[in-house]
Amino acid sequence: MKMDQIAYYCATHEQAERVKRQFGLHNATWAKDTVTANVSVARDGGLVPWEGINVAELQFNEDFGIQLEIIRYTLGLHWCMFHPAYDIHGIDTFVAHVGIHVGDDDFPAHLDDQQLVQRALTQHHTAFNDRTYEYRIYKLTPGAYVKYIKRIPK
Repeated sequence: MKMDQIAYYCATHEQAERVKRQFGLHNATWAKDTVTANVSVARDGGLVPWEGINVAELQFNEDFGIQLEIIRYTLGLHWCMFHPAYDIHGIDTFVAHVGIHVGDDDFPAHLDDQQLVQRALTQHHTAFNDRTYEYRIYKLTPGAYVKYIKRIPK
């Protein structure tokens, strides 16, 4: 396992451009992927689960030696809607999570499912069509989240 991703949630394209400028990456190369996934999302403190489809526009850059990801959901419920910073006083850009790719390993056994805020199985990618992903996002504390990412070759 390797912690190798930092992700920002941005509600709009303009906010995504602002994040890119913040890091001096507005003219850099970004990989883009629109992802459709089957998801389970914990709502209202995990009391009311929701299952369905969501769609996210993702952008990736690795110029800093770590993957910087920008997420913008366009359809369906998603865990960022329940993040403490979501749409508070117009704040629609925040650090969403740090990501850990688990490789061929299984997800860590020590994780507490009570802290699971979203589980997804990707179904379609506009890029990276040679694989899908399973990922699980856990709340460490309010506002601090870790995403475990497992690549599934087709």
